[in-house]
Amino acid sequence: MSINIIFIATISLLLLNSHAQICPASSFFNGQRCAPCQANCHCTQENTCSSCLSGYTYDALFKNCLQCPTASSSVNIGCKECCYKVQGPAFVCSSCQTGVYIYQIGGQCLNLVGCTKITDQGSCLTCATKYYLSQGACQPCHASCQTCTDSSLCLTCASGHFLGTNINYSHCQACSLGCKTCTSASTCTLCDSGYYLLSNSCTACSSALCATCTSTTCSACSPQSALISNVCYSCTDVSKQGSVGC
Repeated sequence: MSINIIFIATISLLLLNSHAQICPASSFFNGQRCAPCQANCHCTQENTCSSCLSGYTYDALFKNCLQCPTASSSVNIGCKECCYKVQGPAFVCSSCQTGVYIYQIGGQCLNLVGCTKITDQGSCLTCATKYYLSQGACQPCHASCQTCTDSSLCLTCASGHFLGTNINYSHCQACSLGCKTCTSASTCTLCDSGYYLLSNSCTACSSALCATCTSTTCSACSPQSALISNVCYSCTDVSKQGSVGC
């Protein structure tokens, strides 16, 4: 009987220890239950941080996790992790949040809009579409441009615009109403939703609920509507088994 009791106790202890690795984040198994770590840290035992949560850094003196510096102007925007400088108590960023145009430079995360490649000194080398490079920074093109050499001259056009052949038109010109792409003010090549192409022009569908159509019928409908026998009906149309508020 005593052997069975010892065996059962041993199995119980093994099962208890097997739960040591399934505690929620920011808690640890203390031999009996999952206990919380100190604020903002991960731990394996009481009063000892093994690592800090995102946005916090380890303070070796007090053995706890301190919050990274608050963003000021463009400095420290996107700071994900931070650490102490070698000299003095000031913080620096050790890694930055992932995202477009955020970089780590000298312990700071800078938000350089439009920049896709940067030097160690913080100057942009290349820019995203709709931006052009000027004196180490990326400046926005005119709203009608997809790519440009400066704010006054488009190279390619944004959707809904075409590149004018007249030398006086340095910006892209708007297509006619309903045109998504065009080669001139009078020649459409692709229409917006709710329009169909007819003789190089975009004509509105017969119903405002049509997303795509021909001159007489709908082939696809806008959201909150349904296609029945080539006609779009609102989902609130109770005459077609719709329901109020649908």
